[in-house]
Amino acid sequence: MGTAAAAPAAVRVRAPEAEAAFIAGRYGEAQGLVEAALERCRPTPTQPDRCLLLMMTGSGYALAAGDAGAAERLANQAIGLSATLRDGRGELAMSRISLANALAGQGRIAEAEDQTRQALALARVEVGEGHILTGSIQNTLALLLTAQGRAAEAEPLQRAALTAIRSAMGDRHPTLPTLMSGLADNLAAQARYREAADAQVEALALARAINGPQHPATAVVLNGLGRLRQTLGAFSEAEALYEAAAAIDASALGVQHPLAGRDASNLGQLYLEQGRLAEAETQFRRALAIAEAASGPSHPAVATDLGDLATVFALGGRPEAGEPLLRRSLEIERTAFGEDTPRMAAQYGALAANLEDQRRPADAEPLRRRALKILRTSSGEAHPDTAHALAGAAGNLVAQGRRDDARPLLLQALEVQEAALGADSLAVAGILSQIGVLEAQAGNPGAAESAFRRALAIRRARLGESSPATATGHHNLAAALELAGRPEAAEAPARAALGLRRAILPDGHPDIAASEALLARILAPRANAAALEHARAAMTLVRTRRLQAGAAGDAAARAELRARSAQSTRDPADRAFAAFLAAAAQSPDPDTLGAEAFLAAQDLEVSAAGLAMAQTAARTAAGAGDLARLARRQQDLSSAIRVLDAQAVQALGAGLSDKASALRVAIETAARDLAAVEADLREHYPGYATLVSPQPLSLEEVQARLAPGEGLLLITPADGDIYVFAVGRRGLSWRRLPGGVDSLAEQVAVLRCGLDPLTCGSARAAAAFDPRLAHALYVAVVRPVEPALVGVRRLFVTAGGPLASLPVDALAVGVPRSGDLRRVRWLADRYAVTSLPAVAVLRPKGVAKVPRGTGGFVGYGDPAFGGGGSGDLGVLRRMEPLPGTRQELDAMARALGAPPSSLVLGAAATEPAVRSDPRLAEARVVAFATHGLLPGELNGRNEPGLVFTPPAATSPGDDGLLGASEVAQMSFRAEWVILSACNTGSAEGGSDSLSALARAFLYAGAEALVASHWRVADDATAALTVEMLAAEQADPRLSRAEARQRAMRAVRTGRRTDGSAVAGWTPDWRDPTAWAPFTLIAASSD
Repeated sequence: MGTAAAAPAAVRVRAPEAEAAFIAGRYGEAQGLVEAALERCRPTPTQPDRCLLLMMTGSGYALAAGDAGAAERLANQAIGLSATLRDGRGELAMSRISLANALAGQGRIAEAEDQTRQALALARVEVGEGHILTGSIQNTLALLLTAQGRAAEAEPLQRAALTAIRSAMGDRHPTLPTLMSGLADNLAAQARYREAADAQVEALALARAINGPQHPATAVVLNGLGRLRQTLGAFSEAEALYEAAAAIDASALGVQHPLAGRDASNLGQLYLEQGRLAEAETQFRRALAIAEAASGPSHPAVATDLGDLATVFALGGRPEAGEPLLRRSLEIERTAFGEDTPRMAAQYGALAANLEDQRRPADAEPLRRRALKILRTSSGEAHPDTAHALAGAAGNLVAQGRRDDARPLLLQALEVQEAALGADSLAVAGILSQIGVLEAQAGNPGAAESAFRRALAIRRARLGESSPATATGHHNLAAALELAGRPEAAEAPARAALGLRRAILPDGHPDIAASEALLARILAPRANAAALEHARAAMTLVRTRRLQAGAAGDAAARAELRARSAQSTRDPADRAFAAFLAAAAQSPDPDTLGAEAFLAAQDLEVSAAGLAMAQTAARTAAGAGDLARLARRQQDLSSAIRVLDAQAVQALGAGLSDKASALRVAIETAARDLAAVEADLREHYPGYATLVSPQPLSLEEVQARLAPGEGLLLITPADGDIYVFAVGRRGLSWRRLPGGVDSLAEQVAVLRCGLDPLTCGSARAAAAFDPRLAHALYVAVVRPVEPALVGVRRLFVTAGGPLASLPVDALAVGVPRSGDLRRVRWLADRYAVTSLPAVAVLRPKGVAKVPRGTGGFVGYGDPAFGGGGSGDLGVLRRMEPLPGTRQELDAMARALGAPPSSLVLGAAATEPAVRSDPRLAEARVVAFATHGLLPGELNGRNEPGLVFTPPAATSPGDDGLLGASEVAQMSFRAEWVILSACNTGSAEGGSDSLSALARAFLYAGAEALVASHWRVADDATAALTVEMLAAEQADPRLSRAEARQRAMRAVRTGRRTDGSAVAGWTPDWRDPTAWAPFTLIAASSD
């Protein structure tokens, strides 16, 4: 070993002040004091290990203070010194345990285990098997094994440690209660709950007898017993135990001691599991405040508390509020432990889960992959943590609909967990549940049922019947059986889940709402009156929670939350409303439930378009003064936060930590600015907020807002069905189309192929537009509800799901047997249609007309394409030239009496020209005739845009594409904005009622848009737009919808209403491809 013998421990230097600070929970101070003592400490030739104790205790203090680097350094110094000592194997063993603790604190468990095994071997040689040192090391090794899921392997070591301490020190050694409590935790990890309870009770008796009933060691055991009772669902008992522990620590150590923060965190976890979210938030905030005060804002304990708080927000349906907390937590962990550690993998996984809760799985995928890569490198393929990361990555892929990619990851995760933890472990049950979800979505009900049944059996065996996890197992099985079309078989497990959740969880828990909704769906096909009761109960719970959900934290955090919230398009609890719609539609008398169903249909979907248009309407109401400036600033900052957030996610997934940190600072700065703007709005313009947050409108409110001859058509998808509502001034009709999402999607896809063959696969591209299919869609969707539309001439339409991508004008009311397009009766002739983003923005109260632009016409088109190159610019340059758009814009200019200078064409039609053109802010009519791109058609561009003349080289101000986010930063006062480009009016994925590009123009102030759904022949487009503008000019009494209706009829028939001929008309224009490509979109009404 070395040349000098180890000195007696008594002559080694200590740091009493540091020890006192550590006991008081002042860990940073303790670290500083012990390192100062080390600076002063000098070894002597006869006492070379004089400073050894300072190194070992300093390592522990540094770790408690969150300085993992210092902890590891001091432990290695202690190892190096111990190795020089003659007969210093005991010291070397203890030094290796210091290093093991430092490594474990960083999540480097495998390395910690290796150091501990080396220490154990040294101790066995030096002092023997039954020595207190050997026992202490055996306990450390046991804790490391249990942390890895190897509790059965750890149990004999913990029992040996207990035996060694008792043999060496007697039955009243103060460490015995903690060791016994650790054994109880081990038994609980093996699901041997009765033995675990006996061990915890014994530990508590020992603690009270040895340490005293009010000693912090007794609080440790009380917390251990509380965790056990919580696991078994005995929440009241667990709460009493946690509160008793908290009272002891507060009395003995003070209410600001870090252990008091741990107590608050334990209570928070208990309340979280019960769904008592407000109480959980209070406890986690208290734990966070204690950690920040005791250890500073950058301590790893702070990161843990931030993560807990984020979980509260996620379970409360506000994951956006948790995202900045998780980003801060991630930065703390990275600074403390480095980038490529298991702890960072856990951080990436937590942030990914948050993004998935926000319905942003594509953004989360790079984070899932990074977490998996870290764990594969640091822990190995066969580690349970790696299996957990595999399951997380698989869940992300399932959320994106990539089930075939997810399945092998789940099967690999299952294999690893079964090998590492046993086939009956709770981790295996969790993966089986994920497999069940995947197979159910993939249409494999038998495989789903099998996976859910096995998961439920494991949970019942491990946790008993009265556990929240067991209730979830019943719920999952019932959902799988219901999806498989076996409602009778599903009823029993659904009732079991609901009964357990009502008994275990507090009133108002979201899991109770989920079970109420599931049972309603199961009972609905049998026209069971109880289905309505369960559905109403679910809706009441969800609506109550929505009302109670208030933003938390400081003003900047609240502002950032609201900014992020605009990214979510569907409330996680939407199935409560879908369940009511299904139950009401299948009840004996659905017509009597129409008004209630109409509200539920609006509650179901929170449309991003609806939110944006409500903001536009509110800004319109603000006028042109200071309120308008503040309103625009508020919305621009909100948009900036969302853009910065997306960039930060990309940076994190790519491992660009410095860039991610810089973006986080930018987000925080924008959030502070936004908070200041919102404070100004609240103080000086308190009525503005009511306009920004649209609420569902009752049937009576909608009817009151409709003028004579007006009606409304609402089409919304829910749980695979389509619900259609028609509202007239005196009536309501509604119908359910079972399985309508899939069946209508297929029919709409076929019709779209007939209208726009270039968007179709080769099998469909040759098919012409089928008027009979257009009639079948009309019969299925519109005709059943038309009784409410008697006398309606102008129709407002809000469509979600498949029909969002098809103008209802192209539906056929009647079709001759011959299919002759000349004799088809079109819905376009029956109604003058205006698309609305949401029912709630129909003529919002308090919105005044903003003066229209005083300018004339401005048109941009016929960009100069040509050339080659790589990357996005190469793609743009190779686009097909559009010389016909010059003809179209010329015709519009002539119709409006505009001079040639009103047009910007060819090489002059660039993105910078558009963004800097002052005429656009005042023009009454604006037209863009060019290519439109959808999200994903260019690398790295996740928003739609309009293509202009590509630049020679990309610059920050010109990449050749005017994106939706850039449009939103412009200002318009136009009566008409005409987007004569491909796919400018279609919703991405067919899920929202407006495309992001159309939404951006309305947000920027445009009064209404005419946007194309498919590629349009240049001559027909020119005729259609000119006829529309001319009709409005000829008769100012016409609404825009009526002017568009006349234009479509003129283009289709070749004759205007006065009998005059449309120049250039050809018989091909009878096809809806020519006359029905445009949708009229208005911000509130026409």
